[in-house]
Amino acid sequence: MKLKVQLDAKGEWQAVEPPREMVETIEAAERPPTPDDPRASSWRQIPPFGGA
Repeated sequence: MKLKVQLDAKGEWQAVEPPREMVETIEAAERPPTPDDPRASSWRQIPPFGGA
């Protein structure tokens, strides 16, 4: 967290912005499992036409 400060008339450091409250982070929901590849095993390692 950064705090911006500046010198006041007395030569003391003062905060420019009031400190912000920390917000609780929200985690994403768990992803569903990916389905199996329906292609035959001999075709799974071959990229699509034009793919690199």
